[in-house]
Amino acid sequence: MRFRSTRLLTWRFVGPALLIAGSLWVGGLIAGYYLGFGDTARYHLETAWMWLLGGLCTYAVVTHRAPPAVVSSAHRLAIVPVSLGTLALAMVLFAPSLSIGLLSDDFVLAARVSDGSYWSVGGTEFFRPGPHLLWHLVFETVGRAPIYLHAINVVIHAANAILVAVLAARLGLRAPLAVGAGWLFLCIPSAVEPVAWASGIQDVLMTLGCLIFAVCVSNRTSPFVQLTAVAGLVIGLLTKETAVVAPALAALLWWGRPGSRNALPGWPLLLTGAGLSTAYGLWRLMVTAVPPDYAVVPSRYVLKELLVRPFAALAVPWSGSMLEQAAWLGPVSATCVLAVLTVTALRQRARAELLTLIRLGVWVVVSVMPVYAYLFVADDMEGARYVYLGAVGWCLLLVVGVSVSFDATRAGRAAAAIVLGSTIIWWSWGTRVHQAPWRQAAELRDRVLVAATDVLSQTTCRSATFDDLPDSVEGAFVFRNGFEEALAERMDVEVPAGQPAADRCRFGWTGTAFVAVE
Repeated sequence: MRFRSTRLLTWRFVGPALLIAGSLWVGGLIAGYYLGFGDTARYHLETAWMWLLGGLCTYAVVTHRAPPAVVSSAHRLAIVPVSLGTLALAMVLFAPSLSIGLLSDDFVLAARVSDGSYWSVGGTEFFRPGPHLLWHLVFETVGRAPIYLHAINVVIHAANAILVAVLAARLGLRAPLAVGAGWLFLCIPSAVEPVAWASGIQDVLMTLGCLIFAVCVSNRTSPFVQLTAVAGLVIGLLTKETAVVAPALAALLWWGRPGSRNALPGWPLLLTGAGLSTAYGLWRLMVTAVPPDYAVVPSRYVLKELLVRPFAALAVPWSGSMLEQAAWLGPVSATCVLAVLTVTALRQRARAELLTLIRLGVWVVVSVMPVYAYLFVADDMEGARYVYLGAVGWCLLLVVGVSVSFDATRAGRAAAAIVLGSTIIWWSWGTRVHQAPWRQAAELRDRVLVAATDVLSQTTCRSATFDDLPDSVEGAFVFRNGFEEALAERMDVEVPAGQPAADRCRFGWTGTAFVAVE
């Protein structure tokens, strides 16, 4: 007994001192890396973060309190006002992206919707009819104006934010904190790529299906709930392959939680979801071509990136150009996350709260496992769509951490409101700024298409090849794909691609115009 008391005394006095020292050390590395002093490299910072997180988790596990006699139950949300407020905020945030039109892959997807080829599964890497069906419905009901496609993305993003708030309330967070979690997800700057880009519907719609399944699993059993859960999972699977992790994510949140025996449908719904996802995955492997660069054994570097890259992109969700213009963004963002995690670990907490934090951290990693071979978020935030589903777990983790750190007293609740409110305002500003490259990409697209039509009108060639097309503007796609479809739609003629033949002209883009290439 004396040995156990001495060990706990050591953990509660020496442990905090060591963790605070470690946090200060990591804080110094953060400042050195982002502000450019010292010899701090990225791998130094990543290694330090991993050691510190290991220490924080170990300390929290050893010193956690026994669970309270009454487990905190789910809180109710005023769903109608929350939904209306979330939708209004989403429309204000993403208003600049509504008028950017189609870019890159958008033209390819629109062409596939028009010819109905998206139902073909043989010999192709992707079978994603969900977004195509939704676009087909939009084209047939309200027309082909791109603004409708962008509005659909924003509405689905708002719906996802509402479901994040519902999940937060089901986890036992008070209604203001639950709404804060939803609005954090709505405003996180890393979500600009999947929401502003029309082709990003593949990620926002897939996430909607996964969240519907997760919310239903947390509800009481009923035929309607079970049917809705399966429908949500089917929507996700037919939208993007990443949805196969939906049952695992739902199990992370709810399986084995204290008090879940009466509130959780239990293993039948989770088992049904897991069986459906497994069957779909096996069917896809049999009927579609697997990209050779995907079916490889991950290297140690790939595994490290799988553990580190999602958290880095979510903790500092700013593009490289913004970090250059405002050098304080990087260190302040990372330091705020460091402070929340450190205070959360040092606080005495119940086991249920601790397990919730760990599960939400694992959510981030599990959400990107199906795209392990492609996972890369560039400095300009290209590829941020891969962590869109992971942002759900990240925002919930932050809000649960704030709740554990501040929510015990009235003054603490006021502090929690200030922390969340300032973060929402800060991220909202970042979301607006991150949309500027997408508007610039749209302007460049128009200049390229005008120049192409002008040069074609002045030639007698029956067809043409265009080289050196602009790929992107600070992560916003222009014509990485889709140029032939865009030009054909503009001119109402077919413009074949490929190497130039004898009767075909060849032009190269100089940055301002197309010139003939010999």
